[in-house]
Amino acid sequence: MYQRVFVHVVGFNDVERHALNTLFRLSSERPTQYALWLPEAPEPARLTLVDGRSDGASDWMALIPDGHQGALFWVGPVAPAHAAKVFERPLLWPQVLRAMDALFIADKGDAKPDGTSAAKRAAKPQDTAAETDVDVDLEWLTAHVPLIGKRALLVNADADSREYFRAKLATVQVHILDEALNNEQALALLRNQTYDAVLIDTAPPNKELKVWKLASDMQQIKPQVRVLMVVVKKRNAWHKLRAWFAGVQAVLPTPPHPAELQALLEKI
Repeated sequence: MYQRVFVHVVGFNDVERHALNTLFRLSSERPTQYALWLPEAPEPARLTLVDGRSDGASDWMALIPDGHQGALFWVGPVAPAHAAKVFERPLLWPQVLRAMDALFIADKGDAKPDGTSAAKRAAKPQDTAAETDVDVDLEWLTAHVPLIGKRALLVNADADSREYFRAKLATVQVHILDEALNNEQALALLRNQTYDAVLIDTAPPNKELKVWKLASDMQQIKPQVRVLMVVVKKRNAWHKLRAWFAGVQAVLPTPPHPAELQALLEKI
């Protein structure tokens, strides 16, 4: 038995919208299928997914009809009290899919054609039994995670650098960005997680960070990182030589030239 769940999406940037559309498209292979809700849709939205930092979030909150019964998933801070789920960035789309399945797979057997029964129960934040008991189709999820987002590791970067790299990585569909403050944290993450790219920043506060030793150690961990980059305050020939010995694909100045960085990220 199949069911279709319309999802009203409020806000989100172009890259995140692309990831969502991919998730919706791939779900057509499954018994529980998700589709973007539009005003002309044949059924009401049973779930609203809101980007809390977007201008559209406050507009949507101000216009919620009194009879609104669907579930609400909120991304970001200052979530409404009635939100069934709240997610923080970096946004993990497989995690969102798990939460959607937990709400709607349990309702598949008794949902009415217009989705009323499912929507009413989904709107109750305290109803969490489904989340632990429902089979969320992990095999399907694992098979399609690479299509939903790629992963990068950022080592020893300050707040401004993190925001800059996060924005640049998002343009090449790298939506998951982990952070490490030192060599030990970086190597521990690499041993437990596969990364498409690693960026090592040599800026303060950790001046003692042994960048080139870290890069060499990273190359000994399998599978190797596809794109390994080091960011230095002022690039010179010595850096390029050290990079060659350490297996680093690129040495970038601070701040990196946007076109140069983009060309490297497109290799991911």
